[in-house]
Amino acid sequence: LSSEYDIICAFEATELDENDWEILTTRNNNGVMPYNQCLADCNPAHPEHWLNVKALKQSLKRIPTTLKDNPKFYSEAGKDWTEAGYELIRRLQHLTGARKERLFRGLWVAYEGMVFDMWDQGVFVTDNDDFVPETVIAGVDKGYPNPSAIIVIGADANGKVRVLDEFFDVKVLQGRLIQEGNELQKTYNIDVFLVDPSCADLIEEMGLGDLPAIGANNAVAAGIDTVAGYLRILEDDTPHLTV
Repeated sequence: LSSEYDIICAFEATELDENDWEILTTRNNNGVMPYNQCLADCNPAHPEHWLNVKALKQSLKRIPTTLKDNPKFYSEAGKDWTEAGYELIRRLQHLTGARKERLFRGLWVAYEGMVFDMWDQGVFVTDNDDFVPETVIAGVDKGYPNPSAIIVIGADANGKVRVLDEFFDVKVLQGRLIQEGNELQKTYNIDVFLVDPSCADLIEEMGLGDLPAIGANNAVAAGIDTVAGYLRILEDDTPHLTV
């Protein structure tokens, strides 16, 4: 942070998170050249990536390029692909799905099969600890020998949501799952535990142990739609949900 530069070039900038980029911009003030610039070079990623979002909001200028802009692959004089260009196109044409759309066509698209294709770790994961929840709930999923999980989620006065904590392990007996729930309750003062409704015995045992537990709504499509609705950027340029 003591460095100063006239030109900063971030190659394959999709590997940076937004915090990295913003820190770089604060170092772009050397003042020796008549102007200072930060340049970000990259292949396309998923459409919700912070670089694409900034470009769409015009908070940075996007200069699209294609393979024809590279003289190694395309001869402007001959108006034809070079030998290296034909070889590269041959390989790229054998790609499939989003990889082909990104690397061959230069499009910002999501991979097939992803449930939450708008997920961006650089946007939704944070170390900021100033979140003050007004309501805290926990989701509980019991599995044996498959994984069991408890996820703790808070909502603040502005309706923003944060994943606060998680327990996750395999081969967890019911007694241990309740013990983990008690530990999380001591830390977060959880208002209610939403439990897989097929686990009536777990719900009853948690209630007997003074853990407020009720059956959850297990509708898969509705749950996915709800979470996807939180994975977005609000009008104040902050994420609705953070982890």
